[in-house]
Amino acid sequence: MSGAVTMAVGVIRREFRVQLRSGLTALYLGMPLVWILISRAFPLNTRSIIVVIGIYADPVMLGTIFTGAFLTRERDQGLFAAWAVTALDAGGWLIGRVLVIAVQGCLGGLILALGAGVSVDLVLLVPALFLASVCGALNGLLIARPFRDIMSFFVAGGFLSSIICLPVAGGYLSPGWIWLFTGPAWPGWNTLASAAGLATPESGPRPGTSLLALACWAVVLFLITRRIYDRGFFHRQGGGGE
Repeated sequence: MSGAVTMAVGVIRREFRVQLRSGLTALYLGMPLVWILISRAFPLNTRSIIVVIGIYADPVMLGTIFTGAFLTRERDQGLFAAWAVTALDAGGWLIGRVLVIAVQGCLGGLILALGAGVSVDLVLLVPALFLASVCGALNGLLIARPFRDIMSFFVAGGFLSSIICLPVAGGYLSPGWIWLFTGPAWPGWNTLASAAGLATPESGPRPGTSLLALACWAVVLFLITRRIYDRGFFHRQGGGGE
């Protein structure tokens, strides 16, 4: 167990260094400044919607796209074959990888929300940012699984990444329980919108329910991703590996 924990901590440190050197951290923290400038061009009573759109477009979707891109690069470099013979399992690798993305997503989202000058509920916003970023990163890993190079992921995977946000519209449909089938997209949107003070459909879930649903989706996506990568890359339970 101690060996696996040490390896997981090593993954976190390595991930922070890689993303810092590659400029992804700067992108995470810099793009909110662009959205702040955009939001400042609108009246204060309409900035909240710009903030939520900006959070979805950058901290969440950047996590989806760049997590998948880093995965395909690491597969090309043969890192999974090296990790498969260590004490590290898919769960430890996922925690290290996703935690870095989630922390950066939280920081980027907070910079955007506070810099735009809108009134937000931080008690609701911070966990919503964290969980939405976790779901975005796990979605990126699941989408990237079939792709063997970065270019094919960016072409086809980028399209799929945009598709996963479409279920947000499901929360505005009637009957209100349709949001149960939208995956993490609607709970994430509804919670972030509520934290930013936006009105949500009366037939939809309350913010607390949305946050709980988002947490449940994060757990489900983690378990699915761990099982797939345990068998596919870490050669557990008789998986074939690649």
